[in-house]
Amino acid sequence: IGHGPFSHTLDRVCAINHDQNGAKKINDMKDAIEQCDVSFERINALFEEKDDADPLFKSVLHHPLGTDKFSYLFMDAYHCITGRPDLGKLPQYIYWLNDQLMVHAKCAMQAIDLKRFYIMMYREVYMRKSCLISQRILEKTIRAVIKSGQLDESRLWKLTDAEMIAFIGQVQEAQKYYMRYRQRVSKCVVAFRLSGFALAENISEKLLTVYEKDEEALNLLGDHSSTDTLDAKEIELAAVLGMDTGDIDIVPAMGRHRFTPPAITILNGSETFLDTELFPANEVAIQEFARAVVVFRVCVNRNLREKTHKKATLINDFFDKWIKELTNKSG
Repeated sequence: IGHGPFSHTLDRVCAINHDQNGAKKINDMKDAIEQCDVSFERINALFEEKDDADPLFKSVLHHPLGTDKFSYLFMDAYHCITGRPDLGKLPQYIYWLNDQLMVHAKCAMQAIDLKRFYIMMYREVYMRKSCLISQRILEKTIRAVIKSGQLDESRLWKLTDAEMIAFIGQVQEAQKYYMRYRQRVSKCVVAFRLSGFALAENISEKLLTVYEKDEEALNLLGDHSSTDTLDAKEIELAAVLGMDTGDIDIVPAMGRHRFTPPAITILNGSETFLDTELFPANEVAIQEFARAVVVFRVCVNRNLREKTHKKATLINDFFDKWIKELTNKSG
């Protein structure tokens, strides 16, 4: 109930995220909730997501066994790829015991398969290169509307996608970004990956250069990738490359935690254990795959790709300087 137009795009644009907006809506409905003879305090505690308030929130948010994950994983797979997870009997063998969600040993392998399917969805859909580029451009589109004064954040969250598009149509700068989003004209020209994973980037028949950076460097970039920071860095990099700021996009990596789901508790008789204890090598593989998908990208309009690709070393030098600045500040 907290999502605004273009789903999670607002989370990085606005002062609050969709969870906080949802909690606000719950508070706005307090009187109506209490008139239904339902405990407002308990519902509010679920939104706070604190164990000491009410651990039951994990029955919704548990990764990947929570009802929320079951729901959107199944629907997203149906709409975005050809296959869907086969839940089989799994929903019948998930229990809430000792303030935590766990799966019966009878369906332990199905639960582990679901964890792996979730990771596949991140690789094929949520963290797909074109999706991340599109999200970055949408962020800039919406920020242009807010900066124009046509719309403030409090109204923004109440809009549908169609209503948001109508506001975009009233702001020239936002229109420019939105057309870049619709036409998918932004293409990656330089990618930064963790050391040892350059070959994970597809460079076949592409004007694309890949540079490897150590984990500390990419973590620093990830920790300093607010929309304000990226907007400012795009202006700086455009000046270095001698191009218009509106033609360049710095696309940050999505948080690696999304690729590393927590351990699943398995119930066998009166004993419980973790899937990571039973299959430690599987957990190592998941962590390694998470490292392989950490990538920062510099993208430009396709008509500028060849010209910009020739300046890849300038882009790399720019990022090295940025990383050095961040290291000095954190040091």
